Amino acid sequence: MSKSLDTVKKGLLTKNPLFCSGLVLSAAVFTSDNLKTALTTALCFTIITAFTALAVYFLPLAKTPYTVRIILYILIASCVYVPAVTLSALIFPADTPKIIVYIACICVNSLILERFDKRNLKKKSQKLLFIVASIVGFDVALVIFSIFREIISYGSVYGKLVGLSTPLPIFGYVFGGLILLGIFSAIFRFIIMSVGVNER
Repeated sequence: MSKSLDTVKKGLLTKNPLFCSGLVLSAAVFTSDNLKTALTTALCFTIITAFTALAVYFLPLAKTPYTVRIILYILIASCVYVPAVTLSALIFPADTPKIIVYIACICVNSLILERFDKRNLKKKSQKLLFIVASIVGFDVALVIFSIFREIISYGSVYGKLVGLSTPLPIFGYVFGGLILLGIFSAIFRFIIMSVGVNER
């Protein structure tokens, strides 16, 4: 397997930011009770993380102390936050205000703080590829999780009823979301191990 393909595999599957690594957990649980808010979160997460990654890619930070690098990552992400939320409010005007507090948490999420600083990915191109794959992995995982959660919690998808006769609204609450996310993570990791995907 080529190095690039292995890097993509880690970002999408074996190191999936939501189901495997437990990263960006607060945003995922608080904003995934329905598909609309999940899409809002995914949009903001993608914009903030992608633009921060792009800025870091071009900055010569290799010899900068770790603490300074982390502060820079957060500052860059914070600068992208306002335009990201503004765009989100134009696309999802009713849903963005509901979760704006949790969107702010994206600026200090573990994907930015930890994965931008991967020591085992020496080449910048591999690091950037890993970040892109991780962003896609998080977005896809969040959308799948939110669809399932909305169906079993409210019997709907994107606010439209799907005919589920016995919804379980407990999973629409935060503690129910945490339980459900734990179940999803366990199933996902089981599938990854069953198909023999290496988690290196």
